[in-house]
Amino acid sequence: MATLSRLLSVSVRCRVIDLNLAGKVVRKLSLSQQDKIATSL
Repeated sequence: MATLSRLLSVSVRCRVIDLNLAGKVVRKLSLSQQDKIATSL
């Protein structure tokens, strides 16, 4: 059981890191799109 809970906690941590990375990428993409819109205007 201890190994199972350990694996679960590790997978949850990886998921949280993935979510943080995805959020950063989305923010960068939205920022670059805003820059493009601003320059086109």
